[in-house]
Amino acid sequence: MLLTVALWCSPARADEQLGFVARWMGIEAGVATAVAVVTDGTRVVTVTAKNAGWLDGLYPIDDLVTSVSYVAGGSKQYVTRFREGRFQQDQDMRFGVGAVLVSRHQVVDGAWQDSQREYKAPSGVEDPVSALYRVRDFALQVGEQRAIQVFNGKRTLDVLATCDRAETSGDGAVTRHVTFRSAKDGDYDGALELYLSSADVPMLAIVQTKAGPVRIEVR
Repeated sequence: MLLTVALWCSPARADEQLGFVARWMGIEAGVATAVAVVTDGTRVVTVTAKNAGWLDGLYPIDDLVTSVSYVAGGSKQYVTRFREGRFQQDQDMRFGVGAVLVSRHQVVDGAWQDSQREYKAPSGVEDPVSALYRVRDFALQVGEQRAIQVFNGKRTLDVLATCDRAETSGDGAVTRHVTFRSAKDGDYDGALELYLSSADVPMLAIVQTKAGPVRIEVR
């Protein structure tokens, strides 16, 4: 969950380092960092996520994700290390022409197991991190929407990003609200909302989880 909410990082026009804090029911639940570097048309994003100390005995989280993608669009590689409660998984997704090769090292029934499978996927599909970067690159204005294809590790989702409104604070700063919805089966329907500044810097994300909404703010 913490990792999901840290996935909105930097636009292509500059390198960027951001820190986040996640709150559930007003209580700090964890922190995350996202570092993006753009070199020769390739964007490398490294994301870390860690639970707050009070969750150590309930649901510890220690995640690391690296996304390598083309600034012009399309993922090259997506490497994840998930340590979330009992869920323990290392995964490497390699994006090719019309397919994604996924290698997994995962705890199943108390023992580590290895597997590898190739999935059909359209060329130019995004991974979950590069997808949110692309949306920031679009710089959506109120009333605009863009479709994007996202490979989630097992299948390709057709996701629609829509900027449905803008809000102005007392000091005149404008924040735009962007929602993500699946065009077919509702995987992203209402699951993620972003609030972006006029410079497309993320100010707030709200993620719907089974335990209720989680708010993530840049710190």
